[in-house]
Amino acid sequence: MYLRFLIFSGLLAHSPINAKPIEPKTASLQLRAQKLLGFCNTSDMNGLTQTFRDQVSAKILKDIPAEVMSDYMLRQCLDHGGFEIKNVQNTSPKSLTATLVGKKTRVELELYLSQDSKGKLEMPSLDPMPLQGWKIPADLSDAAIIKAIQSDVELLSDSDLFSGIVMIARDSEVIMSEARGYANRDRKTKITGSTQFTLASLSKIFTAVAAGQMVDQKKLSFDDKVSRFFPDYPNKTVRDQVTVGMLLSHSAGMGDILDKRPPAMLKDGWARAAAFVPLTALDELEYTPGSRQGYSNAGIALAGAIVEKVSGIDYPPYIRKHIFEASGMIASDPNNVPFKGPQLITPYTRRGDDNKPHQWKVATADLGSPAGGAISTADDLLKFAQSLRNGKLISKTTFDLMKKTRFGPGISSGYGYGMSTETIYGQEWIGHNGGFDGVSTEISLMPNGPYTLVILENRDPPASEWLGTRIRTILSAKLKQGR
Repeated sequence: MYLRFLIFSGLLAHSPINAKPIEPKTASLQLRAQKLLGFCNTSDMNGLTQTFRDQVSAKILKDIPAEVMSDYMLRQCLDHGGFEIKNVQNTSPKSLTATLVGKKTRVELELYLSQDSKGKLEMPSLDPMPLQGWKIPADLSDAAIIKAIQSDVELLSDSDLFSGIVMIARDSEVIMSEARGYANRDRKTKITGSTQFTLASLSKIFTAVAAGQMVDQKKLSFDDKVSRFFPDYPNKTVRDQVTVGMLLSHSAGMGDILDKRPPAMLKDGWARAAAFVPLTALDELEYTPGSRQGYSNAGIALAGAIVEKVSGIDYPPYIRKHIFEASGMIASDPNNVPFKGPQLITPYTRRGDDNKPHQWKVATADLGSPAGGAISTADDLLKFAQSLRNGKLISKTTFDLMKKTRFGPGISSGYGYGMSTETIYGQEWIGHNGGFDGVSTEISLMPNGPYTLVILENRDPPASEWLGTRIRTILSAKLKQGR
């Protein structure tokens, strides 16, 4: 819903241009877009990467390296078969906004480019169309909505972009379950509501809710400093300035942890969240705690270790008992030891070690942590959403604190404590998405309304994000119009 790598991928509709280097201060945004397009259409990864290094601001590149932008742009090109420019809504020396349509998928996205006072690009993005851009169907009956969503899923599946399940519930009643593709291509295993998926970052919300349970039990406060729980934590700034709330809202200044996991952990798993603490305890912070937001798996992992310490229960059994069992999630697992089972999907990715997009291949299955990677099903995630909504897991007071937007791009969307936040047509949504090689997931629920949406894929992002935005918008319009 909110945190995503969506960079420039809609520039593919124009003809290649072999332009001379363009100085950022003097280049129009249109010319700079065309230069990027030329590199993309000729699959020139080096040209793309160098252009991003030269023209994107250092602040953005610190969070999203040029190589990541280039990789994502080329994969989007492959996925959508290029884009056509439908219209340009706004253009000025400082910014450009345009609607793009996928040639193969017919998916509409909004391209936004802006530059700072030094002529460097800042926050370039390609997102699902903003809420006001959707054409809401005239018929908002259940049957009409289901038919429209089925058509969207079929289109993406036929374009080889979607393999997974979309499930919608009103209160505890499933009103739509639509699956496409295979859990395993070779065996042609069908995907159902009981198919087990690796969740990637979606399962951060489990750690956040576990922390909320500790707040309810008065064992911690979101304002507590790390020093209360780890008085000998090596990084003094983290120890004395970072709060539990900062860890859960990605504003502590900490970085990633996934590439720091030792081979033995990846092979054999782990028993306690405390195992993640020393992996980044000596790292310098990326910014002053609380000053801004930067996606941080290390911060969420530390929050999981705090839950473990104050609860007196190791993280995996705590999540099993107080999140999964409490919600009736019988097919879910923390995945702290590499999970295997007949219902588990095979992940498929187009990402390669050479930073070039490839045809689908089996991806390496990820290991779980407090920051993501747990195992669950669409059926189980609906049970989790219902338990969260009805106060079975945390109190309304704590839930209200957690879903308050702390950081984000605007009033209508952002991030709270371990959950994304969004308001569409006056309807509040919270949840979390996840993305990893061969994994694209999302859970969204109305905390004060009846609807829950679950999208699980065994493919790379971002098809689930486009579907999620569209479905949430339609369901919000349905409630707004009283239908």
